[in-house]
Amino acid sequence: VITDTTRSKQVDIPNQMERLDEFVKRRNFIAQRYNEELRSLPLQLPMQKIDTYSAYHLYPIRISREKTNISQKQTYRLLNEDGIQANLHYIPVYRQPYNERLGFKKGYCPEAERYHQDAISIPMYSSLSEADQNKVISVLVVFLHVFRISDDFQTDKMFVQRCCSSCLSHAFCACLFEVMQSSVCL
Repeated sequence: VITDTTRSKQVDIPNQMERLDEFVKRRNFIAQRYNEELRSLPLQLPMQKIDTYSAYHLYPIRISREKTNISQKQTYRLLNEDGIQANLHYIPVYRQPYNERLGFKKGYCPEAERYHQDAISIPMYSSLSEADQNKVISVLVVFLHVFRISDDFQTDKMFVQRCCSSCLSHAFCACLFEVMQSSVCL
């Protein structure tokens, strides 16, 4: 039996299909904003050839190990602790327990293993609000800028103060701002 309550929770497939172009256009807009706002960070962003158009089902970023001492797991944990639903994907097929029992070992496809250790999918869906996207961007910018390998603490301190002043509701940013203002760090 379908009641009004359960009907409202069901997906209207024909209506969703009619709006598919709208959803893809919105996802491309969100991806373009991520591209612009995150390009200066130690990340590898999704690549798209100029003559192609992506549906952006996911927006996987890859932490650049050569440019930062921050790991994928640290970034993932930070995002999730700040209420940002990030995901880890792409476990190499041969690393699945069944395939390991068949004899596949670590090192079979080193680039696939590196990708699995570096990639995180950040929020990407057509109803992602500008405020929620701003939160994702600001947390990544502050976290990856401040903890990138740097010898210039004063520049980092000014950057955090400037960036965090608009997002002090984020637990991580508030904590960083407090640390940067403490006399211990000055």
